Amino acid sequence: MNKITVKEFVDGYNKCVDSLKNRYIQEKLSIISYLPVNIKDAIAIVITDRTMFEQKKYTDENGEIKFRKTDNIHVNSFVQYMLFVREVIEKYTNLICSDDTNFMADYDLLKSSGLLDKLMFGEIVNGKEIPPLIPINEISEIRTLIDMHKSDIMQNVYEPHTYISRQVERFGTLANITIEPLMKLIEQKIQGIPKEDINKVIELVRAGDFKEVE
Repeated sequence: MNKITVKEFVDGYNKCVDSLKNRYIQEKLSIISYLPVNIKDAIAIVITDRTMFEQKKYTDENGEIKFRKTDNIHVNSFVQYMLFVREVIEKYTNLICSDDTNFMADYDLLKSSGLLDKLMFGEIVNGKEIPPLIPINEISEIRTLIDMHKSDIMQNVYEPHTYISRQVERFGTLANITIEPLMKLIEQKIQGIPKEDINKVIELVRAGDFKEVE
């Protein structure tokens, strides 16, 4: 599979007369018809980790600035969509995308040329629906896995008993004191509180002047 950058691919496509555009795609583009489910799940985890949590900047051992996720929920739907498109294109085709900061330029090139629809979303030609070149069931399965991970994240973070337990644990960290035995006792007691009562406490905290420990 010969690699080609998105810009090179789009530039070559735009130079073709209409009658040769499909032939150009066939000659230059390679499509993978199926990815194992564990790879799809890895894609979904990368996307949700990057776009469902606040990211903290750090410098790695090579002096490069990178980001890692924190425990704080911070949803960025636009970045999630961009990353989804980028991951699908890179994993299913021989196209080389720009890095995160420059991918929007690649996106605009693909979208404005009509190639993005051909690749991922399908199109209507002379009243007939044409499916995308990347198998639609593959794209749909990745979307499903992303939704599953998003649901898990929100459930694990904001399920009432978990929410209160998290605040107890974060208070101990913030206070920089060793109260592990007491914290475990409190968390055990929390588990025995009816869910409806926990919900009332959370509503009071969020509606009042109390602030969630960051």
